[in-house]
Amino acid sequence: MSTVSTCVNDKPISDSRKDFLKNETYSKGLLKFITNAETPITIGIQGGWGSGKTSLINLLREGLCSIEKLGEAPPISVVVNAWEYSLFTSDSNDGEVVGNLLSGLLSEIDQKIVELGTDRTAAGLPQVPPQIIAKARDKDFGLQRAIAISKSVGLVGMQLAALIRGGNVPADAKLGMVAPAIPASLASIGRVRELRESLNRAVHVITNETEYKRFVFFIDDLDRVQPKTAVGILDAFKNIFEIDNCVFVLAIDFEVVVKGLESKFGKEKQGNEREFRQYFDKIIQVPFTMPVGSYSKHLGNLIRNNINLLGLDPDEKWVIKDLVDVALLSTEGVPRSIKRIINSMSLMLRIHEEIRGADRSRSSLKFTKGNEEIFLKLVFIIVAIHINFPEICRCLMLDHNFAKWNMNNCRNLFGLTEDDLSKLSTHDDGSESEAWKKVLACVCSKIGWVKDRAVSVLKIFLALSAVLQTEDSEITEQNFELLSEALDLVRVVSFDLDESRNIDESDVTNDTITHFMRKIHQVLMTKVEWVGLKKPGESCYAASPVKRTRTYYLTASELVSPFKEMCFEWYEKTNGFSICVQVKSAGKGNFSENQTKQVEQEAQKRLSSYSFSSSSKPIVEFASDGWLYFTFTDMPNKNLLLQEFNKLEARLIPSMISALELSRDVFKDLVALVK
Repeated sequence: MSTVSTCVNDKPISDSRKDFLKNETYSKGLLKFITNAETPITIGIQGGWGSGKTSLINLLREGLCSIEKLGEAPPISVVVNAWEYSLFTSDSNDGEVVGNLLSGLLSEIDQKIVELGTDRTAAGLPQVPPQIIAKARDKDFGLQRAIAISKSVGLVGMQLAALIRGGNVPADAKLGMVAPAIPASLASIGRVRELRESLNRAVHVITNETEYKRFVFFIDDLDRVQPKTAVGILDAFKNIFEIDNCVFVLAIDFEVVVKGLESKFGKEKQGNEREFRQYFDKIIQVPFTMPVGSYSKHLGNLIRNNINLLGLDPDEKWVIKDLVDVALLSTEGVPRSIKRIINSMSLMLRIHEEIRGADRSRSSLKFTKGNEEIFLKLVFIIVAIHINFPEICRCLMLDHNFAKWNMNNCRNLFGLTEDDLSKLSTHDDGSESEAWKKVLACVCSKIGWVKDRAVSVLKIFLALSAVLQTEDSEITEQNFELLSEALDLVRVVSFDLDESRNIDESDVTNDTITHFMRKIHQVLMTKVEWVGLKKPGESCYAASPVKRTRTYYLTASELVSPFKEMCFEWYEKTNGFSICVQVKSAGKGNFSENQTKQVEQEAQKRLSSYSFSSSSKPIVEFASDGWLYFTFTDMPNKNLLLQEFNKLEARLIPSMISALELSRDVFKDLVALVK
C-alpha cells in the first residue's frame, strides 16, 4: 500500500513530535510560569484563526503530564471547549451557553477530583483518601452544591454579581435597589455568591489537604462562539473563578472581545480604544500572543514535512526557495491556511493526473520534468492567491496575461475608474512592467481588507512572473498554457468561482453557451478598444432550433467601429464557434457568386500574415451578404466551455483579435476590388 497521503490533517498537534513550528520553546516557558505563579491568575493566549492556539494548549498539557511522569503531584488539568457548548443553542441565548459551559466545567472538575481517589501508585502519584474526596464533593457545601446552583443561575445574575463585586454599584443598593426593572436577576446574585463559595471550598480542600496544590483550567475556542457570548463567558468566569490556587488559560482572539463589547462601548475607534483595552486587561492579567511572526523561520519544516503527500521529494531546493516565501506572503504564516493550500494543491494535481490520463487531447502540452516543476509551482501560487485573495484571483481568471495589464484594457474588465487611479501614489515610468503593477495596486485599493496587504500581493505576483519567465526574462506561450491549466483547475477547490449556480440551461439568455460568449465578449472588449464594443446587453441572444445555432449579437459605437455589424455564433451540431463581421464598406445588396469566392480566396491568402497560432487558426468564409466568418472548429463540448474557459481564452482571444484586424485592414480593399 502506498505511504503517500493525499491531505494534511488539520487537527491541532497532540504532542511535541509534530511541532514543526517550534512552539515547544514557548510552551516550556509558559509551563514554568503557570506552575509557579501566584494565584488566582488568568493567562490569555491571543491569536487569530488557525494560528495554533489549541496546539499550544496541547503542548502545555503534555508538559503537565511530564511532571506527572517524574512522580511529582502535578497541577490538576481541566479542559473545556467553549465552542462545543455553544452548538445547538440559539445565538440570542447567551445565558444558556454560559450556563452550559459553567456546568460542564464544574462537572469536569468533579470528575478530576474523583480520579484523585483511584489507585495511582503505578504512576508514583499519591492517592487521595476517600473522606477528603467526599468533603470536596459535598452536596451541601462543596462541589456538588456548586454544580446544582450552576444549572439555575442566569447570565444576567452573573454579570450583576460581577458589577457589585467590582464596586460599580453603590454599596447601599447591592441587594435591593439595583436596576429595579430586573428584580428576579438581583435575587440570583446571592446564589452566584453561594456557587463561588461552594467551589472555593472544594478547591481549598484539595489544594490544602492533599499533595495536589494547583488547578489549571484551559478554556479553548472562545473565539468561535458569538462575540457577545464570549464576553458573557469572560464576565461570568472572572466573577466565579477568582479563587486561590487556580490558573486560567484562555485561548481567544482579542478582536472577538472587541466585537462583543461594541454594544457597551460602540465601534472601536481611536477615542475609545482605551476602554476596550482596559476591559481586556481586567479579565486577563498576563497576555501571550501566538508567535506567528517567528513562524517564517520554520515554515520550511512545516511544508517539507507535509509536501510528501504530493509525491515530491521534500529536499528539492525549489520547495523551500519558492513555496515558503509565497506561503508566508499569502497567509502571514498562519499554519491552518498553509495546510489548506497544500490540501487544495494535492486535490488539483490528482484531478489533473486523471484528466491527462483519460483525455490527453484536452491539452496540447507535452509534460517534461522541467515544465512539471513549473506547473507545480504555478498551482501552489494560484491556490495561495485564490484562498487568501479571491477577488484578485478573479481578475487573474478574467485576464491571465497579467504582464500585459494596463489601465486601458483593464478599466472596464476590472471595474476601475480614473478616481481609483488618481488615489495611487505609485511611480509610473510608462513601461509595460510598471503598468500591470499599477493596475494590481489599483485593484487592491478597491478591496478594503486587501488594501493593507497590497505589497504582499505584488510580491506574490512577482514570484508568479519569475516562475513563468525563461532565462532571457521572456514568458513563453507554453508557460502561459500551463498557467491557464492551473487557473482552470482552481475552480474545483472554489466556493465562489463556480458559475454553475447562475446557469439555467432552459433559458437561452442564461445557459452555458451564452455565459461563455458573454465572458469572451467581456475579455475581447478590453483588448480591441478601436472596435468600440459596448458592454453586454440584455437582448443580444438568439437561437435557431432548426439550424441548431446560437447567435450572440455584439453592439459597437457607430462613431468608432469600422464594422457595420458583429456577432458570435455557436454551432451545436459540430461544437464550432465563429466570430462574424460585416464591414461598413460592404454597402447594400448582395455579392455575386464569383465575387464571393474571390473575396474568400484573397482573405485566405492574407490569413497567413496574421498572428494565428497553429492550434487556433480559423476557417474563413465569406457570404454573399457581406459577412466574413472566422470559425474555430477544435472547441470542446459545451459542458466544458466554462470549466476550461481560461485555456480557451488564451487560445481564442489572440486569434479573434487577428481576425478583427484582418477584417479592418484587408476587407475594405477586397470589397472595393470586386464591386
